[in-house]
Amino acid sequence: MDRKKETWRMMRLLKQQHQGGRPWLCLGDFNEILTSLEKAGGAARPQHYLDGFREALQICELGDIGFEGDIFTWRNHSKELRTYICERLDRATSNEEWCEQFPAYTVVNGPPRHSDHRPIIVDTEGPDKEWRRGDGRFRFEARWLQEEGCEEVVRAAWERSREMGDATVAVALQKVAGDISTWSKDVVGELEGRLKRVKKELEGCMRTAVTEHKINEEARLRCLVEELEEKKHTQLKQRAHMWWLKDDNRNIKYLESVASARKKTNRIKELRKEDGSVVEAGEEMTNYVCLFFQELFSASSNPQRLPELLEKVQPRVTEAMNNVLLADFTREEVKAALDHIGDLKAPGPDGMPSIVFKRHWHFMGDQIVEEVLRVLNGGDMPEGWNDTHVVLIPKVKNPQRIKDLRPISLCNVLYKLVSKVIANRLKMILPSLISDNQSTFVPGRLITDNVLIAYELSHYVMNKRSGKDGYTAVKADMSKAYDRVEWCFLEAMMCRMGFRREWVDLIMKCVRTVRYQVKVNGELTHQFCPSRGLRQGDPASPYLFVICAEGLSALLNDAEQRGRISGIKVMPESTMCIPSVFCGRLHVIDESEATGSRGTT
Repeated sequence: MDRKKETWRMMRLLKQQHQGGRPWLCLGDFNEILTSLEKAGGAARPQHYLDGFREALQICELGDIGFEGDIFTWRNHSKELRTYICERLDRATSNEEWCEQFPAYTVVNGPPRHSDHRPIIVDTEGPDKEWRRGDGRFRFEARWLQEEGCEEVVRAAWERSREMGDATVAVALQKVAGDISTWSKDVVGELEGRLKRVKKELEGCMRTAVTEHKINEEARLRCLVEELEEKKHTQLKQRAHMWWLKDDNRNIKYLESVASARKKTNRIKELRKEDGSVVEAGEEMTNYVCLFFQELFSASSNPQRLPELLEKVQPRVTEAMNNVLLADFTREEVKAALDHIGDLKAPGPDGMPSIVFKRHWHFMGDQIVEEVLRVLNGGDMPEGWNDTHVVLIPKVKNPQRIKDLRPISLCNVLYKLVSKVIANRLKMILPSLISDNQSTFVPGRLITDNVLIAYELSHYVMNKRSGKDGYTAVKADMSKAYDRVEWCFLEAMMCRMGFRREWVDLIMKCVRTVRYQVKVNGELTHQFCPSRGLRQGDPASPYLFVICAEGLSALLNDAEQRGRISGIKVMPESTMCIPSVFCGRLHVIDESEATGSRGTT
């Protein structure tokens, strides 16, 4: 431990001797781990050892920059399982300045040769250069709204498009995107360069002799630096997807690190196919991912037992509920939907976050409301509104298979206004339609209710000692539950539950007009049209999913009524607990006889 303390002290001395934001890469055998997950086998590492390493890295402003390959870089190669130990003792760390200078770096835990340690290989260029290009599409920068003249450019472009007569909102937004991009390039300029120039001017001014002019100039430059750093803060907050961060919590270094880490974490290095072959980043991976999602979002053959299932679903939508759902849509509902969309949430293919519409609602609002209400009242979905980009978010560190990636849909704000108005009406009646054993996304219910009930029942079953009968517990995970929802089943369920045909048609219009492009390491695949699935990112999807899951609840309730499964009572006077469904998971506890469980379907 004394040698480690000496190492941490030397690192702090190096930090003190190299102030001024120089790039710093520090890698090798630190002989210490950062978390308990970085060790397998042997006794647990004392927490104060880990805390000492973390503190040293924090003081030196160094962060772990990730890796590819095996997590464990050292093994003791014991021939007995009980004494076999492997740990991540070797790693690469750097400060933000180094990451900015080498944004395409890769770190690989290489194959061991003549040592019990793996070599740490850092490539500053990365395996391919294409990933840095991005898709080159327009994205509205929220910092532009802080620039003088921004609103005039947006208004001029919007009004010119309206003078064309039949120009739609989508066409007007394309005009705004073109004009604001030109204005940003020609008038505003690159923010980082402006900030560096002004800081350099301020430093030079502070070194001159003190005069009244110098004092006034220094004050002016300080204000300008403050203004530019505020714009930088807004830019980084948008890129780091930290729209929840309060404006008074300005920490540019922190936001830069988050944005950099997010980009690095979301990059997919390679994927392993079902046959074991490896697809590396590039065109081959893009084609593989596109083909996978085309197949995933393709409808299966017509369900053979759909009528049999629907017979077990009881109509619950009353005439009064249908009247509430189909009452005239209003301008206030559209505006309320917009207000509930996060200002800086990632935009859809048009590149426009909701803050653009909120800031310019006084001249954009009338035409937007007119077109949204037209769609809600039975009109066609305008071209491009329901186009969607699918981004892939890793569920685990260093994803190896495509199932390790979660597809999140980025929808245009214009479509979200339609969907959110629908969702706001639907959720008002949902508690009356959905069975009590569903607790997710239903107003007035918490997902934790079923989680706690499932935990307590499992605890009861595990500790039950009396009686001749036991219990069988089944937990099923519905893989890709959203993505595999059959549209014909969703439509049939809504009709069976009693929704009026006009409401069903409105929902299915939103579902069926979607077009996808998947984003893989910043590159977009070609566009394709799905034939099944709900989008994670569509405001209405959670409520449509629980409607579909109500079919499963109906099957479970029918099986209980026929004696195929039964609920459970933890005490004679307690309520019977029935199978629960939450967040794409099913939890069933069934009474079993001494000879085994009764048959369940």
